[in-house]
Amino acid sequence: MLPSKERLSRLLGSLYDAAANADLWDVFLKDFVDLMHANAAGLLMHNFRGNRHSVLQQFGLDPDDVRVYYNQTSESTDIWTARARSVIQTGWTGISEDLCAADELRGSEFYNECLRKLNIFHGIFGVIHQGDPFIANIGVYRSARREGFEPAQLEILNFFMPHLHRAFQLHFQLADLRTRNESLQIALDMLPTSLLIFDAEARILFANRSATDLLSHADGLLSKRERLRAERSEQSTVLETLIREATAAGIGKGLTDGGTAFISRKSGPPLRIVVIPVRGLYLSGQDSAAAVAFVIDPAQRIRPRNEILHLLFGLTPAECRLALLLGDGKSLSEVSQEIGVSRNTVKTQSASIYAKTSTSRQSQLVRLLSQFPDDRAAKS
Repeated sequence: MLPSKERLSRLLGSLYDAAANADLWDVFLKDFVDLMHANAAGLLMHNFRGNRHSVLQQFGLDPDDVRVYYNQTSESTDIWTARARSVIQTGWTGISEDLCAADELRGSEFYNECLRKLNIFHGIFGVIHQGDPFIANIGVYRSARREGFEPAQLEILNFFMPHLHRAFQLHFQLADLRTRNESLQIALDMLPTSLLIFDAEARILFANRSATDLLSHADGLLSKRERLRAERSEQSTVLETLIREATAAGIGKGLTDGGTAFISRKSGPPLRIVVIPVRGLYLSGQDSAAAVAFVIDPAQRIRPRNEILHLLFGLTPAECRLALLLGDGKSLSEVSQEIGVSRNTVKTQSASIYAKTSTSRQSQLVRLLSQFPDDRAAKS
């Protein structure tokens, strides 16, 4: 019989919290161990092709003992893993006695050299994910002083298996997203062009290193309460309106394709601020971006547009090249002849560019690209 809905709901909440934050897996595992009337639990990963096994997360197990266990135990010694290989698939659940009788286990090298040191005798298992050559599973354990797991615990585990599968996928998807977002932020920091990213409320989500340095001088351009401002009130009003309209367009509530403002400063010629709406751009641990501002200093080297297009929209080198040619007003046939590929290839790549930049035709792409800093103007 399953526990109360309230307890299951709390535990499911704990599970999905752990999927989003790896530091919370031990909280879920502790609660799950309590629910299963067990001593310990672990999330395990097996690579049968390389005969490598590891514990991703654990509760109630000594990490040093676990490392020793995996360093010293071969698959032929590990009766549970060896016998489970022939029956496991995603969603499979079972108890240790189904794999190895208690008397056989008690007399085995596996128990006496490994499990005994971990205070484990009974186990109940669920395969969260199976994909050659990797298998991920959850194991919940009891000591020899306790009885084995019963159908009631198997029913609980079966209830949680689809949720564990989704949480496991979510955990790795979020981890991958964080890694890519961290890489994006590092790449944006390397741009010499000052760049700021805004959320739907026109708050500054991110300022790259160049923008942070520029704002620290408080010369013409300021950051106040997470908002971008100008020293002169009339210029600040123009800038705030520009950012507000761009962020509205970025969340589908406005029509502007961006604009430009000039901000006076004491130390040099005016700064040129180019603001454009964006969609589908996410930074680690933050809301979706709605607009991007480039702060262009006439005295500063300007980054080529293709690098910015790659960072903000994920365009491939070939797509960057094509986008800039289309931005120059060239037709698909002209581009096809210039770069030496078929018109169908150009058409396919242009459709990909439109999708990635949230435009639908060449005229919109031309307007978008006209907002970006261009090194060609600087060189001329």
